[in-house]
Amino acid sequence: MKTLYVCYTCESSIKWENVTQGLEVTIEEIRLEVMSKLLKYDYFFVKNEKGFSLINSSLVRYVRIVHEKTESKKVN
Repeated sequence: MKTLYVCYTCESSIKWENVTQGLEVTIEEIRLEVMSKLLKYDYFFVKNEKGFSLINSSLVRYVRIVHEKTESKKVN
């Protein structure tokens, strides 16, 4: 599994989201999903280590995919 951390910079806060997808997913696909969420919904929830956060799409000023971590399963 591949875990990406998406940073949403809003007017008065910074929110993080953990996105876990399959190994085949690219950063570009995640970027397109995030941008479609911003355009489609006025408000949406993101999941992170602390639980869920509500984001107002009109307050988001910058989005960045920060880190990529790959978790591989060992097969014996």
